[in-house]
Amino acid sequence: MSHTVIHEILEKASSGQELTYDEKKLLFKAMGENTDFAAELRRDFAYSRGEVLRPVLREQSLIRSIFKETQVDEDVPFPVRGEKVRSAWYTASLGGTSMRTMEEDEIYIPSFFIRGGVRWKRDLLRSGNVNLIEQLENDQVDSVVYLENFAGWKLIKAAHAAGDLLNIPHITGGDTFTLDVMIEIITRMDERGDDRRQITDIYLSPRRYHEILKWAKLDVQQLDDGTRREIFVGGPEAVANVLKSWNVAFHKVLNPRFVDDTKCYCFDARTFGIFKVDIPWETQEDILAAMSWEAGWIGREKVGFGILDVAAGCVYNFV
Repeated sequence: MSHTVIHEILEKASSGQELTYDEKKLLFKAMGENTDFAAELRRDFAYSRGEVLRPVLREQSLIRSIFKETQVDEDVPFPVRGEKVRSAWYTASLGGTSMRTMEEDEIYIPSFFIRGGVRWKRDLLRSGNVNLIEQLENDQVDSVVYLENFAGWKLIKAAHAAGDLLNIPHITGGDTFTLDVMIEIITRMDERGDDRRQITDIYLSPRRYHEILKWAKLDVQQLDDGTRREIFVGGPEAVANVLKSWNVAFHKVLNPRFVDDTKCYCFDARTFGIFKVDIPWETQEDILAAMSWEAGWIGREKVGFGILDVAAGCVYNFV
């Protein structure tokens, strides 16, 4: 295979242009050869997965919309907010116990590594099996996203269990996500007497999220034809989009381990917490893969989670 063709494909990719399926297939076939040039291609491809997959992680990790992503070059203290509840929370390790501080003006948020990696047979490269290799990479992205969400939601639930997050009991008829439930959540937050914080994001299980669709029936005849059609075609997502006039974004959480039918979680994401990034997602070649005639990459990121403003979160109970 001509090195010139491969270099042209690489130049196109490095310029940010999307490669066609055929171009990807040619590149993968070149990577599968048993030559020094192919080895160089495999190494460069592995390193590129850091930069390429970094925005994908940011987009798919729902927890990053709760905790504000903040990249730091050195360990710095973060200010703790709140006048009535002077506590903050942080995660010391991926699988460790969530930690709480009391009466502190600032905290240091420890960081930990999240690691991942993927391998595939070199024969898959030689055959130009683009789809299967991309599926394996997507599975690994899903795994890293899960670990981020696991760490973040574990911290949130620890703060809730300790009583730091406002706990709202279900109201009469409030065992589903109705408009009355939404009004109750906003009202209870306002009753705390702090106009600096307001709900910006609500996280719901799929069943509770799809109950938003019923809201459209309340005043649907008063909506214009275009909006009614948008709701008819788009379903709950379209209703949630219409309700953005409330300045609240609704999120569907698919994993019941994080959010189930019994609760919904509400935040002012502007102040609630920090997703500290010491080392953004980076990758390199999995050199041990060659011992079994495989290729692949390993990746890591060093991150930390901290809740700095517990008053900016609340939990509504459907039961």
